[in-house]
Formats: sequence, structure tokens, C-alpha cells
Amino acid sequence: MKCSLYDYVIKEIKTMAKIKVYQAKEENMEAVKNIIDVEEQNPTAENLQNLYACVLDTEDMALPESYIEEDILIDSIEVMVNASQSKIRDLGAYDVIEVQNKGKKTQILLLADEEYEIIEG
Repeated sequence: MKCSLYDYVIKEIKTMAKIKVYQAKEENMEAVKNIIDVEEQNPTAENLQNLYACVLDTEDMALPESYIEEDILIDSIEVMVNASQSKIRDLGAYDVIEVQNKGKKTQILLLADEEYEIIEG
């Protein structure tokens, strides 16, 4: 059975999601490192509001099924952030990616050496 491109795209698109990317403000980098590295805590909503800047904020966008893989999602968002005029620096350690869909919020805390931690909201 032949599948049209439209059918393929509709099948591939699983969900609509809003994506936000937060980067620690330069003047707050030591405080952020302390929270994550020393206290071994994840950034709270208050931390994101006070210590970070939102450098990418999308409207609802279609996410293909392949974006369920965190590595693929991170790579795709990295391209968007690195091309953005509002970025503080290239996407990297201590940055937070927030994905919100169907009322569920998931955050990805980027760590050193291309490691990351998933924070369920």
C-alpha cells in the first residue's frame, strides 16, 4: 500500500509541544554551578526565573515521533539556540530545556561532557 507524503508526515507527528530554553545569566553562573554541582539540586522554577534568561520560547510546534529520543531533541534544539540572536552562549552545561505538552512538563538539565538529566514536572 502506497503512502502519500502527507500521510507519512501526519503519522510521524506525534504531538504538539511548547519548548523553552533557559541559560544561566553570566552574573549568576557561580550560583547556578553551586546549586547543581555542590548542593546537587535541580534548578527550581524560582531559580529559572531569577538566575536564568529564557533564550528560546516557541509556540505549539509539531514534534515528530523521533523527538521522543532525548538526544535527537537536544541536537535539534541546539541548532535553534545556536542560531538565535537572544542566546547568551551556545547551548551547553547548566542550560535547561523545558518541553510542555498535554499539560505535562519535562525539563532536561544539560550537564558537562554531553550528559543530561531528565526532570519530570
